[in-house]
Amino acid sequence: MHPWLKDFDWEALNEYKIDSPFKPPKDENYDKKNSESEWKDINEDSLQHCIELLQKESVQELFANYEYDEADAK
Repeated sequence: MHPWLKDFDWEALNEYKIDSPFKPPKDENYDKKNSESEWKDINEDSLQHCIELLQKESVQELFANYEYDEADAK
């Protein structure tokens, strides 16, 4: 809906018929400040606890109707 983007062919981009108008340089696409540094020091017990929590049915229900198709994530 934005005036700057109104004439952009989003369908062609989504169907990989055109290249993205912006591609970040691969060598500069990672910034350590955006990493989750608290996870690097997590101990095995905490990690196991997190895994168990994620496997609970009540938590999994939060993701009902969510689908991920790796083929669509080109």
